Amino acid sequence: MFDFNDEAICTPNDDKFSIDPFARVIAKCINEVPNPTGSVVAINGPWGSGKSSAINLVLHHLENSGDAKPAIVSFQAWRYKSEDALAVAFLRELYLGLKPALSKSDEALAALKTLAAHVSLTGPLLGAAVGAIAGSTAGQATESALGILGNVLPMDECDDVLQGTVAEALRESDRRFLIVVDDIDRLGPDEALTIFRLIKSVGRLPNVIYLLAYDRHATENAVREKYPSEDPHYLEKIVQAPFELPKPGISALIEMLNERLDAIFGDARPGDEERLRNLFEELVMPEIRTPRDVIRLSYELSIAYPAVRGEVDIADFVALETLRLFRSSVHSAILSQKFLLVALDPDEPRGDPAEKAKGYDNLFLYDQRDEIRPRLRSGLVELFPRLASAWGGLDDPDGVTWDRHRRVCSEPHFDTYFRFALSSHTVPFSEVTELIRRADDPQLIKRTFRAGLDERMPKGRTKASVLLDELKAHAPDFDMHKVGPFLQALYSIADELRIESDESWGFARADNPLRLHWLTRALLVHRASLPERSGILFEAIQNASLSWFVEITYSAYVQHYPRKNSEVPVAPEKCLLIKDHADQLRAIALQRLDRAVADRDFLKLPDLLFVLFRWRDLAEGRSPALEAFCDSVLEDDRSTIALARAVLGKSYISTGAFREPEKRDCAQLDGLDSLVNVERFQERLLKLVRCQDLDPDDKSVLQRLLAVWDE
Repeated sequence: MFDFNDEAICTPNDDKFSIDPFARVIAKCINEVPNPTGSVVAINGPWGSGKSSAINLVLHHLENSGDAKPAIVSFQAWRYKSEDALAVAFLRELYLGLKPALSKSDEALAALKTLAAHVSLTGPLLGAAVGAIAGSTAGQATESALGILGNVLPMDECDDVLQGTVAEALRESDRRFLIVVDDIDRLGPDEALTIFRLIKSVGRLPNVIYLLAYDRHATENAVREKYPSEDPHYLEKIVQAPFELPKPGISALIEMLNERLDAIFGDARPGDEERLRNLFEELVMPEIRTPRDVIRLSYELSIAYPAVRGEVDIADFVALETLRLFRSSVHSAILSQKFLLVALDPDEPRGDPAEKAKGYDNLFLYDQRDEIRPRLRSGLVELFPRLASAWGGLDDPDGVTWDRHRRVCSEPHFDTYFRFALSSHTVPFSEVTELIRRADDPQLIKRTFRAGLDERMPKGRTKASVLLDELKAHAPDFDMHKVGPFLQALYSIADELRIESDESWGFARADNPLRLHWLTRALLVHRASLPERSGILFEAIQNASLSWFVEITYSAYVQHYPRKNSEVPVAPEKCLLIKDHADQLRAIALQRLDRAVADRDFLKLPDLLFVLFRWRDLAEGRSPALEAFCDSVLEDDRSTIALARAVLGKSYISTGAFREPEKRDCAQLDGLDSLVNVERFQERLLKLVRCQDLDPDDKSVLQRLLAVWDE
C-alpha cells in the first residue's frame, strides 16, 4: 500500500511532476543575482502544489553549485503563533545566520551581539524590541516599557548605527546568504504581514537573498481583507523575482491516482467501465489539481472502502467519496434527499421541467459556481438517473439492474454508500474533529478510547486503533497548547491499548504501541522545536502506565545513548527529548520499576518480557531489584507460569504482501539467559506441565512453549 503522507521530495530522482527544471532555473537565478541587497525570490503556488518540494530541489542544486553556493538559513515561520514571537525568532535567526560573515570584524560582531540581545527581550519589552529593530509601527510599546528598554540598550544605537555596521561588514564579505521562509500561506494575516514588513525593513542587507514560498492570491487576499489600507500590490513592492510554480501535468496526476486506486481496489472492477469513465470525467478528475489532492482522495478511499468492500459499485463509490472530500455541500444534499433520488415513483406527473431543474439546482448546487454547474449536473444524473427528468440526459428506470449492481441510486443500497459517515462501524470525521477540539479534556479522551476498545471495526480491529490512525493524519489540526494534556490522558491508559487484534500486516505492519509512537511524533517532532517538544513530552509522560512509560523512555534514551558502539546519536531535530530530560526519565523509570516488583500485579504487565529487557538495558545490568525479582520468579509456580506466557511469542509466515500472515508459536529465548537460569526455567516447566490440577489454559501455554522450545 502507498504511503499517504505528503512530505516534500528532496532530490531530482523523486520528481514525478517536472518540478526539477523549474528549481534549476531558480537556483541559477539565486547564484547569479548581481550585488543582492535583501533581494527577494518567491515561489508562488496553491496549497499542495509542491512549493516545499521546489524549495528542497532548489537547495539541492545550490548545495551542488561549488564555490558559488550561498550559506543557507532556513526559517520555519509557521511554528510561531504570534506576531511578537515570529518577529523575534525571525530576527534572531537572521542575525545568527549572518554571524560567520561578521566574525572578522570585532565592531560588526559587537553590533550583532547587541542586536541579538535586543531581539531576545521578552515580556513587556518584546514589542519595543521588535519595533526598534524592524522599524515598524506594529511593535509600539508603552511609554514605560520604552523607558525600561532605554536603560538596557540606548535607543539611538538600534537603527542606523548598529544596522549600518552590520551592513558594511556584510558588504565586504565574500559570502552570500540565502534566507529560506516556506509555508507563509500557513500563517494568519497578522503573522504573514509581519514577515513581509521585517524583510522590507531590517532584512534589506548586502549579500542577503530571500527565498519565499506562498500562495500569492491567498496571501494577498488575506492581508487585504484584514488590512484594507494596504496597497493591493503590496507583495510586488517586496518581491523582485516572483516565479509561478508550474502546474503538474494532468497525465502525471492521472497516473498517480490510477496507481493508488489499483492498490486500493485490487482485483475489484466496476460493473460498467463506461460509467466509470463518465464519472471520472465529470466528478473526479476536475477536482484533482495537485499531488496533495491525489493523496487526500486515495487516503479517504483506503479508509472508507474496507467497510463496504463488495457491497458498492466502485464507480459510484469513488465519485461520492470525491464529492464528500471536495464538494461537501453537494454530498450533504445527496444524503439529505434520499427519497427524492431513489424512492421517487417513476409514474408520477413530471411537472414543469424548467421549474424542477431550478428546484434541483437550489437543492444540490446552491453554493456552486455557475461555470461548474453543468458538469456537476451531468455527473449527478449519471449517479441518479431520475434527475434526468429535469436536468436532461438518459432517464433509465431499470431498477432491477441498479439493484443487481448495487448502485447508489438503488434504494436498498443507498445507505451503504454513506456508512462511513453514519455507521458506528467507522469513525465519522465529526467525531475526530470533536476529539481534536476537546483534546485537553482528559476524561473525554480516556472515556472515548476505552469505549473504542469494545467496538470492533472491519477486519476485527478496535475503534481505538482506527482513532489513533485518524488522529495521526490530523495531527496538524491540534492546538499545540492541548497536545500535552491529550498525550498525558492517552499515555495513562496506553497499556490498555495493547490489543492483539489491532495488529495489521503487509507492508504497513503496525500495532497500537507503534501507532502511539507515530501519533506522538506527528504531534511534536514536525511542529515544535526540540526544547519545546521535550518539555511537553516530559510532563505528559509522568503518569503514563508502566509498560508504556518504560517503552517511550527507552526509545527517547537510546536516541542519545545508542546501544551499539557502531551507532551514533540521533540528530537533535529528530529526537523526542533533550538529553537532560532523557536522563531524568531513565532515573524515574528505574525507580518505578524498583517499586513495581513488590506488587504481584507486576507479572500481569502487558509485554512483560519487553519490560524486563528494557529494565536491564536502562539499568546497564546493575539493578539489585531486577536481579532479586528474576531470582524469585522460578521459586513460585504462578510466577513461573506468568514468565512462560511472556516468553511464548509468535512468528509469522508471509502469505502475501497485503494478507495477514500465518501465525505460529515461538519461544523468545534470545537474551533470556541474562535474566534467569534458562535450564532451570525449562525444568520447572516440565515439572509443572505434569501437575494434574493445573489450570487447562495454563497447561496449554506450557505445552505450546515446550513444543517450540528447541526451534
